This record gives sequence, C-alpha cells and structure tokens, in this order.
Amino acid sequence: MMDLKNMPDGLSANYLDRMNKGVFADDLSEWTSTGLSGMKRSEFTDIKETAEKFGEIIDETRHNE
Repeated sequence: MMDLKNMPDGLSANYLDRMNKGVFADDLSEWTSTGLSGMKRSEFTDIKETAEKFGEIIDETRHNE
C-alpha cells in the first residue's frame, strides 16, 4: 500500500522484500533480542528503536489527518 517509487535509491520494494525475514518479519511487538549479544544486539536495538519511532510518527500522522 506504500508508494515506494519515490523512496531513496537504497530503499526499494525489492530491498524490503529481501529484508522481510527472521525477527524483522514478525510484528514489532514480537521482536526480541533473545540469543543476541555484542554488536548483533546493538544493531538489533538500533533497528527496533528506529522502527518504534517510525511507528509513532505514522500514528501521529494518522491522528492529525
């Protein structure tokens, strides 16, 4: 439903399809860092926090429409 043709070159529908696997394919509320440590855990935490903030922005935008 998202109009991705205007997204930056690094973010495309094909890229999102390839990345939609593992924990990141689950609902955000189900994401867990269980079994991760060190750099992998840090990367996961950064991605999850970014996704949560993005969700908040989407919710605010919907609320303001």
